[in-house]
Amino acid sequence: MLGEIKKFEENIVEIESKYAEKSVIFGKINKISEKISQITEEMNREAKYNQLVTLYFDYLQKIRTNACPTCKSPIDYDKVISDIMKEISAIEKAEHLRKLRKELEELKNKKKIYEAVSEKLKHYEEELKRIKSKINSIKNEFEEKGVSLEEPLIESLENQLSKIEEEIKNVGEKVGGLQKTTFELNSKIEELKEILKNLNDLENQIQKIVNLTVKGEKLLEALAKKTEELKKEILELEKISKEIINIRKELNKYEKIVDLIVGGRRILELEGALPAISNRIKALEVRLERLRKLEIAISDIYEAAVLTRETAIQTILSYLQADMDAYYSKLMCHPFYIEMRLSPEKERGKPIYTTIAHNKDLSHSIYIQTRFSGAQMNSTSIALFFAMCKRLPSSLKLIILDDPCQSMDSTHKEALANLVNELSREKQIIIATQDNEFKKYLLEHMPKEGKVFIFEKWNTEGPTISIPTG
Repeated sequence: MLGEIKKFEENIVEIESKYAEKSVIFGKINKISEKISQITEEMNREAKYNQLVTLYFDYLQKIRTNACPTCKSPIDYDKVISDIMKEISAIEKAEHLRKLRKELEELKNKKKIYEAVSEKLKHYEEELKRIKSKINSIKNEFEEKGVSLEEPLIESLENQLSKIEEEIKNVGEKVGGLQKTTFELNSKIEELKEILKNLNDLENQIQKIVNLTVKGEKLLEALAKKTEELKKEILELEKISKEIINIRKELNKYEKIVDLIVGGRRILELEGALPAISNRIKALEVRLERLRKLEIAISDIYEAAVLTRETAIQTILSYLQADMDAYYSKLMCHPFYIEMRLSPEKERGKPIYTTIAHNKDLSHSIYIQTRFSGAQMNSTSIALFFAMCKRLPSSLKLIILDDPCQSMDSTHKEALANLVNELSREKQIIIATQDNEFKKYLLEHMPKEGKVFIFEKWNTEGPTISIPTG
């Protein structure tokens, strides 16, 4: 049994001598992890750059434009295509990716080694535990039978067990570190697999672009051959382009000669038509003079019409003034500004009328639109409307008011209800309102022949109308 313990100790020493101490192993693992991260980042950058170059080459071949797709500035299409093909050829000949793949395989092998070492250490730990348990069992059996083991042997066993426990502890730490390294290696391997997948996709895209099925070195050789063929075609196209430019220059010369010939003929035709044109100009001058006289006459008529209109409006306003003042005074309830005027102002050739409020002796005035509240402006508008309904030749026999008491306080609402009652003796007035206070004032001042209709329960066929009794 002690031989087995010694054997396990020798195995642990052998592992440490072969793979170095725990701290050294962890240092190597950290360096490997950093290297894998650097390789992964580098491969990702190269893969993205290669993909971008290839897709840009494919896009330019499809659209064949002479302007940059990004900034829209002019480019030499043939030169850009040639440069991109050189870049693709350089990328495909690069040995760097092959080295990265080889390094990935080496990392996989190291991972397998660390996993094997971890399994061995685990096995040694289990065996040491088993032996220790067996020794304790044997010792207990001897003590139960009254037999005491010799102290040197017990002390030796205990010392060996203590050493084994210490080694197990160290091995456990190594196993934990190796497991962590194994996890990191798995992650890096997955990343490298993704990079390899991207490289395979890029290789497939290149095959589609050049319409080939070969892979690897054969694909690189085919690309190089294709590049040389394209260079020859580009040189041929450059020659043809120069010939086209020379032909265009010759055509421009001939076009200028033709223009000169056509221009000469046109001049001769114009010289022959010159007498007729002169007569036409004289006739147009006579018509222009007549139009000027007509313009002066129309301007005089317009000014007379404007003057007549303004005079007529002033006459109408003076005709309405008394009723406007009366209605305004009743509705406004203002302690100082008790009269209103419509003052004509000219703006951009159109008559504009400003509503102005005055005191009794007309010594003070104020613009209603800019200084009065919404209720006061509403009262002013209603006063003007009632005056027009009463005095104008087209006097209305029926007046309909929809919620006329907006923004009004109790005083203005009662004044409006009283005025409606006064006008109802001469005209039929229909008022729609949802204001309960205004409704109360209307009922108080409404004549006996007035009627109230209540709209209730609206549906698709219209409202239900009821007439209250009493």
